[in-house]
Amino acid sequence: MAKVIQEADYIKKRKLKYFTRTAISLSIMLGIFILGLILTKTRNNIFTLVAILFTLVVAQNGVQYISIIPFKDGSREVAKQLESLPHAYIVWNSALFGDSKGMTSIDHVLISDQHIYCILDKEHKNTSKNIETMKRIAKQKGLKDKVIFIQGAKGELNQLLKRLENKEVRDSESQEVFVEALKTAAI
Repeated sequence: MAKVIQEADYIKKRKLKYFTRTAISLSIMLGIFILGLILTKTRNNIFTLVAILFTLVVAQNGVQYISIIPFKDGSREVAKQLESLPHAYIVWNSALFGDSKGMTSIDHVLISDQHIYCILDKEHKNTSKNIETMKRIAKQKGLKDKVIFIQGAKGELNQLLKRLENKEVRDSESQEVFVEALKTAAI
């Protein structure tokens, strides 16, 4: 069984988390402001000041939520196939990576001791942009020659799985180096 770093529904859970935090903090902010208006009959009070401070919390969580709205989780079926690989492969599902220029979503990342396989389940309108962003991030992390893109829609995934079934992971230290490098770009 492969080691799973991140579950296949990560993005869905993250969206729910930030939406909930945004809604709660917005409710608290509005509640404090309205309470101040009711008690003092003016908006020039300490309650307004506290409500203003809550706008920072609303903005922080709201921006996190808005930034991941366009991204979706990868296929659960593919995640199960990858997790059932023998040996010591590492699987990172629904991976979000970013740098100063942009973000990318990779449906699944399979890490062996020699390569990092970025698996895209199906063709999206942003597929080429995601690939370019991931190439840039890999280059920044010194992993340019290690990243291989696999597109499930083109049948490349089945070929990869057949090839990897008989290969063994021999160098777990290089795997850990790959994981740590990718974690510095993870969102």
